[in-house]
Amino acid sequence: MYIVNNNIGDRMISDLMLEAINIKDNGLVTNVKRKNGLKVTTVLSCDDSVVKKGKYITIEFKDIFNKYIKNEVIKELKVLLKDNNINDDDSALIIGLGNDDSTPDSLGPLVIGNIIVTRHLESLGLNSSRVVSAIKPGVTGETGIETKDIIKGVIEKVKPAFLIVIDALKSESLQRLSKTIQLTDTGIHPGSGVNNKRIGLSKETLGIPVIAIGVPTVCDIKTIIKGVTKKKINNIPEMIVTPKNIDFIIEKMSDLLSVCINSVLYGFKI
Repeated sequence: MYIVNNNIGDRMISDLMLEAINIKDNGLVTNVKRKNGLKVTTVLSCDDSVVKKGKYITIEFKDIFNKYIKNEVIKELKVLLKDNNINDDDSALIIGLGNDDSTPDSLGPLVIGNIIVTRHLESLGLNSSRVVSAIKPGVTGETGIETKDIIKGVIEKVKPAFLIVIDALKSESLQRLSKTIQLTDTGIHPGSGVNNKRIGLSKETLGIPVIAIGVPTVCDIKTIIKGVTKKKINNIPEMIVTPKNIDFIIEKMSDLLSVCINSVLYGFKI
């Protein structure tokens, strides 16, 4: 995400706003509410001095089967669309970032598989309340093409009014893995959590509003080893940790997010 991050050496260790900065010390406008087993933290950055200007919403929960998660994601996603002057009939391009062949990184592509797309129906003379298209751009290591360039080319052809981008994130907390959903209108840096320096996807780089939805699925082993010196940390090999039931988590989370996105785009009730 577009945030100012803590570092071990020069390494980024979190994509989550709540972990990347000390919100209280930085004077950001913050609202926290707890209800129905959820903790929802909204952070508003009014300038770019601390974090990129925009709104960050973090939904935390203990049980992925909590029936209130979907309602909260839908509610907050609607708020972000309204904040960015996106109308009910504006066309959308949904982008699933990540790698199909890597389970912890496959969240975005799996969500795309369940998005209801309607753009192709126009050529058949069938009308829809909203024109929606979707794409899985893959990763630069597979395509050899910068993700932003692929998406920009699609935007020039399809001309959507806004983007919704889904990606797996990196956390510095084992407790937040698979139990946090972050939504923001500031855009996203593909691969930032694992130190892949890709060009960001944002309104500034693409010319239209970008709503990003992310779920932390991995953690750097160095961030969970406590009580060791910096010298010893530097001797620890590069390793990424993910929950042992990551297959189940990705399946359930991708289903949840696709239901929420379809509900917001088309007004479906769940």
